[in-house]
Amino acid sequence: IFFVMINQNVLHKISLMQDADIYSIIFSDMELTDDDVFAIADALKNNSSIGDVDFSQNKISLKATNALADMLKVNKRLVSIHFNFCSLSDDAVSIIVSALKNNISIRTLDLSYNTFGAKSVLAIADLIRHNKKISKLHFECIPHENDGYEHIEDALKHNKTITDLILPFPYGRRD
Repeated sequence: IFFVMINQNVLHKISLMQDADIYSIIFSDMELTDDDVFAIADALKNNSSIGDVDFSQNKISLKATNALADMLKVNKRLVSIHFNFCSLSDDAVSIIVSALKNNISIRTLDLSYNTFGAKSVLAIADLIRHNKKISKLHFECIPHENDGYEHIEDALKHNKTITDLILPFPYGRRD
C-alpha cells in the first residue's frame, strides 16, 4: 500500500499500522486533538514502514508539538513530514526544527502557510546549517515582513543538499 488516508473512525488503530506495509499516511483536516497527536507520535516512534506523514490543516498545539518532536528525535524511517496550515507558532516551529537538527532520515519538511515569525526563520536557518540530509524545505506564505531571511541565505552557502527551497514572497523559490 503506498498511502492511506486516515479518518477519525480508525485513528485509534494507528498502532496496528506499524506492521502494515504502508508508506504514507494523510491526517489532513481531521481536527486532531492533542490525544490523537500523542497516539500518532507514540506509534511513529518505532515505525518501520511509514515514510511520509501529512498533518496539514490541523491545529497542532505546543503540547502536541513536543510529542511530535520527541518522535522525530528517534524515528529513523520518516523521510517526509508536512505541517501546512497547522497554525504553528514560533515556539512550535523552533521545537520541530530543533528535533530535526540531528535527524538523518527526513528529506522533506513543509512548514508552509503557518503564522510564525522571525524566531522561526532563525531556527530554520540553524537547521539548514546543521542538517545536511534535508533536500526539500518549504515555508511559503509566511509573512515576509519578518526579519531573518539573510540568515537563511547565509546558511544555504554552507548547505548544498537543499535542492528545493520555497520561501515566502518576495524571496521566491530555489529549485
